[in-house]
Amino acid sequence: MASTSNIRSVAVPPGTAATWRQPAAQIVASKKCVASREFSVAVPVMLVFSLFVFVFVKANRWEQEESLVEFRAQSRQMANHIQTRFEEQEFLLEQIEGFLSHELGKAVTHCATCLLDRWLNQSETSPCVVA
Repeated sequence: MASTSNIRSVAVPPGTAATWRQPAAQIVASKKCVASREFSVAVPVMLVFSLFVFVFVKANRWEQEESLVEFRAQSRQMANHIQTRFEEQEFLLEQIEGFLSHELGKAVTHCATCLLDRWLNQSETSPCVVA
């Protein structure tokens, strides 16, 4: 039987990738295809991947900035609310202080008068009751 193919088989040692005796032209052509496939597939994939990473990083920064602005607004609002409440409490304490100092002054004056009367009269029967 005569071979109709013009391409001759190349002997390849056993254990290599081409053990089924591929012709040398096919091996060279397949390596060129692999190299061109690397550039036609790997480069666009890497570009798309780097674009996604870039978009993710930008979106993450934008989200952090928005979150920080929202946090600052809420904390400012809370600080204003707390300041208002402290001012209300300060006003209430001033009113209580005025009331107690007026009433306390009356009570101290009354007790002092009672004690002075007891001492002057030497009477143990006069009670000193704060009204």
